Amino acid sequence: MKHSLLNMLVTTIPNLILPVMGIIKFSLFSSIYGGSINGLYSTMIQLMGVLSLVEGGFGIAFQQILYQPLAKKDDKRVTELYNGAVFLFRKIGLVIGILGFIIGIVQPLFISQKDGTISAFMIYSIYFLLLIPVVISYFLMGPNIVVQADQQYYKINLGIQIITVLRSLFSIVIALMGLPFEVVLIIDGILTVISYAYSREKALKLYPYLRDNKEGRDLSTLENTKHVFVHRIAGVALSNTDPLLLTYFISPLMTNVYNAYNMICSSLIKILYSIIKAPADSFGNLFSSDEDHKYSTFLQYANFSFLLSSIVSSILFITANDFVRLWMKDDMYVLSYAGVFLFTMNTYYLVSREPLLILRDVNGLFKETRMIAILSVIVNLGISLLLIKPLGIVGILLGTFVMYYAIDLMMTAKLVYPKVFELSAQKYYRLVMNRTALMFILTLVGMFIWKRLFPNGVSNMLMWFIVTSGVGAIITLLYTLMYYILFEDFRKFVWRMKIPFFRRK
Repeated sequence: MKHSLLNMLVTTIPNLILPVMGIIKFSLFSSIYGGSINGLYSTMIQLMGVLSLVEGGFGIAFQQILYQPLAKKDDKRVTELYNGAVFLFRKIGLVIGILGFIIGIVQPLFISQKDGTISAFMIYSIYFLLLIPVVISYFLMGPNIVVQADQQYYKINLGIQIITVLRSLFSIVIALMGLPFEVVLIIDGILTVISYAYSREKALKLYPYLRDNKEGRDLSTLENTKHVFVHRIAGVALSNTDPLLLTYFISPLMTNVYNAYNMICSSLIKILYSIIKAPADSFGNLFSSDEDHKYSTFLQYANFSFLLSSIVSSILFITANDFVRLWMKDDMYVLSYAGVFLFTMNTYYLVSREPLLILRDVNGLFKETRMIAILSVIVNLGISLLLIKPLGIVGILLGTFVMYYAIDLMMTAKLVYPKVFELSAQKYYRLVMNRTALMFILTLVGMFIWKRLFPNGVSNMLMWFIVTSGVGAIITLLYTLMYYILFEDFRKFVWRMKIPFFRRK
């Protein structure tokens, strides 16, 4: 628990700073370099995520297989697994480099030029300046994953987060200086490589027996990778393809509109993940050693994740459109309430389901959930491709919404609950429905009050922050009280979290 709290603090604090800098950078890039260039830039970042499919989820499988030998202090086994992982990561880096080069050559042929012409030189510059640090990173991977599996990531994460803050800061300064966009990418790429090099060296100092060791290579991680691979495909298809589809079928400018809301949602998700995922490695140790309190612990963290996702989702739906209008200073960026609703519900689901995914991952249920991942990709891409032309962004979001609630939620719970707890998935469905109903009620009440107070929208950004802070405080208090009164497992969670603070050393 101590390590989980440290992981949470070290990750959350920078994640409160980075979204603010990201919002500044997004509007700055859009105004200085143009919405189309900024949209293309984000599309190429997503394309790097698609290229990472070559890795096939090996990193996740490597971390999962390390839990037991680390818990047993089996340094020899850890070292052999590490040697095999380093060998494979470098092979993956080579493949991504070659495949990335081939894909990069044909990029100008697929970019929609509906809202203006982007030169082939600019497309190549953005693409290859993003590709190079991605390839290099695979030659530096390995030690950082050992640290993460051993719940010691907070010892290296602060330095990584500081470098990440510097990346955003340099990008903002370079843009304000009026230097070419390529300069932004070069400096950012250099700092990215420095970040990976730092994490590698710091990790090797924590585990000196890994450096220049003479042990053999254990490639047994590959056995589980083939099952994780399907989930990697699903993860990339669900999180990386929306900007690609908008860029290729509509325009880079429309991608920038999508990204305005997606940046807000992603920033919120990242902050909440840093809180909710902090105990993930403790879950790994729990399921490796203790069978007695799994369900009770899961329910406590599930309630905590639903609380956080409900608070953020309510605030997001109520205030997002006013914020985007004031932030981007252009009504073109303001979505319909249908679009905001879908963004909100997708954010709500991603955050609230995290304990269930942790449960799946620490039990190694990658093989059993392959069909869920495949169906998720088919449904999401099928609906998105069908609706992107007539509905645009709403069509893209609708595909994700249907996939999350009709496929992922129903099928994952139906598999995981009986497998891990020997319980019916109906218990999880009821948990989701009860908390989602509460979220709907409080959000609608909040939206009604907001519209009565500001029928024409908030007039300026300072007023928005003041009012949103007040609304956020009230919503947080209401949810916390309602959860404490209605849900016993949340009360247990509160008492569980109070113990470390009051326990004497």
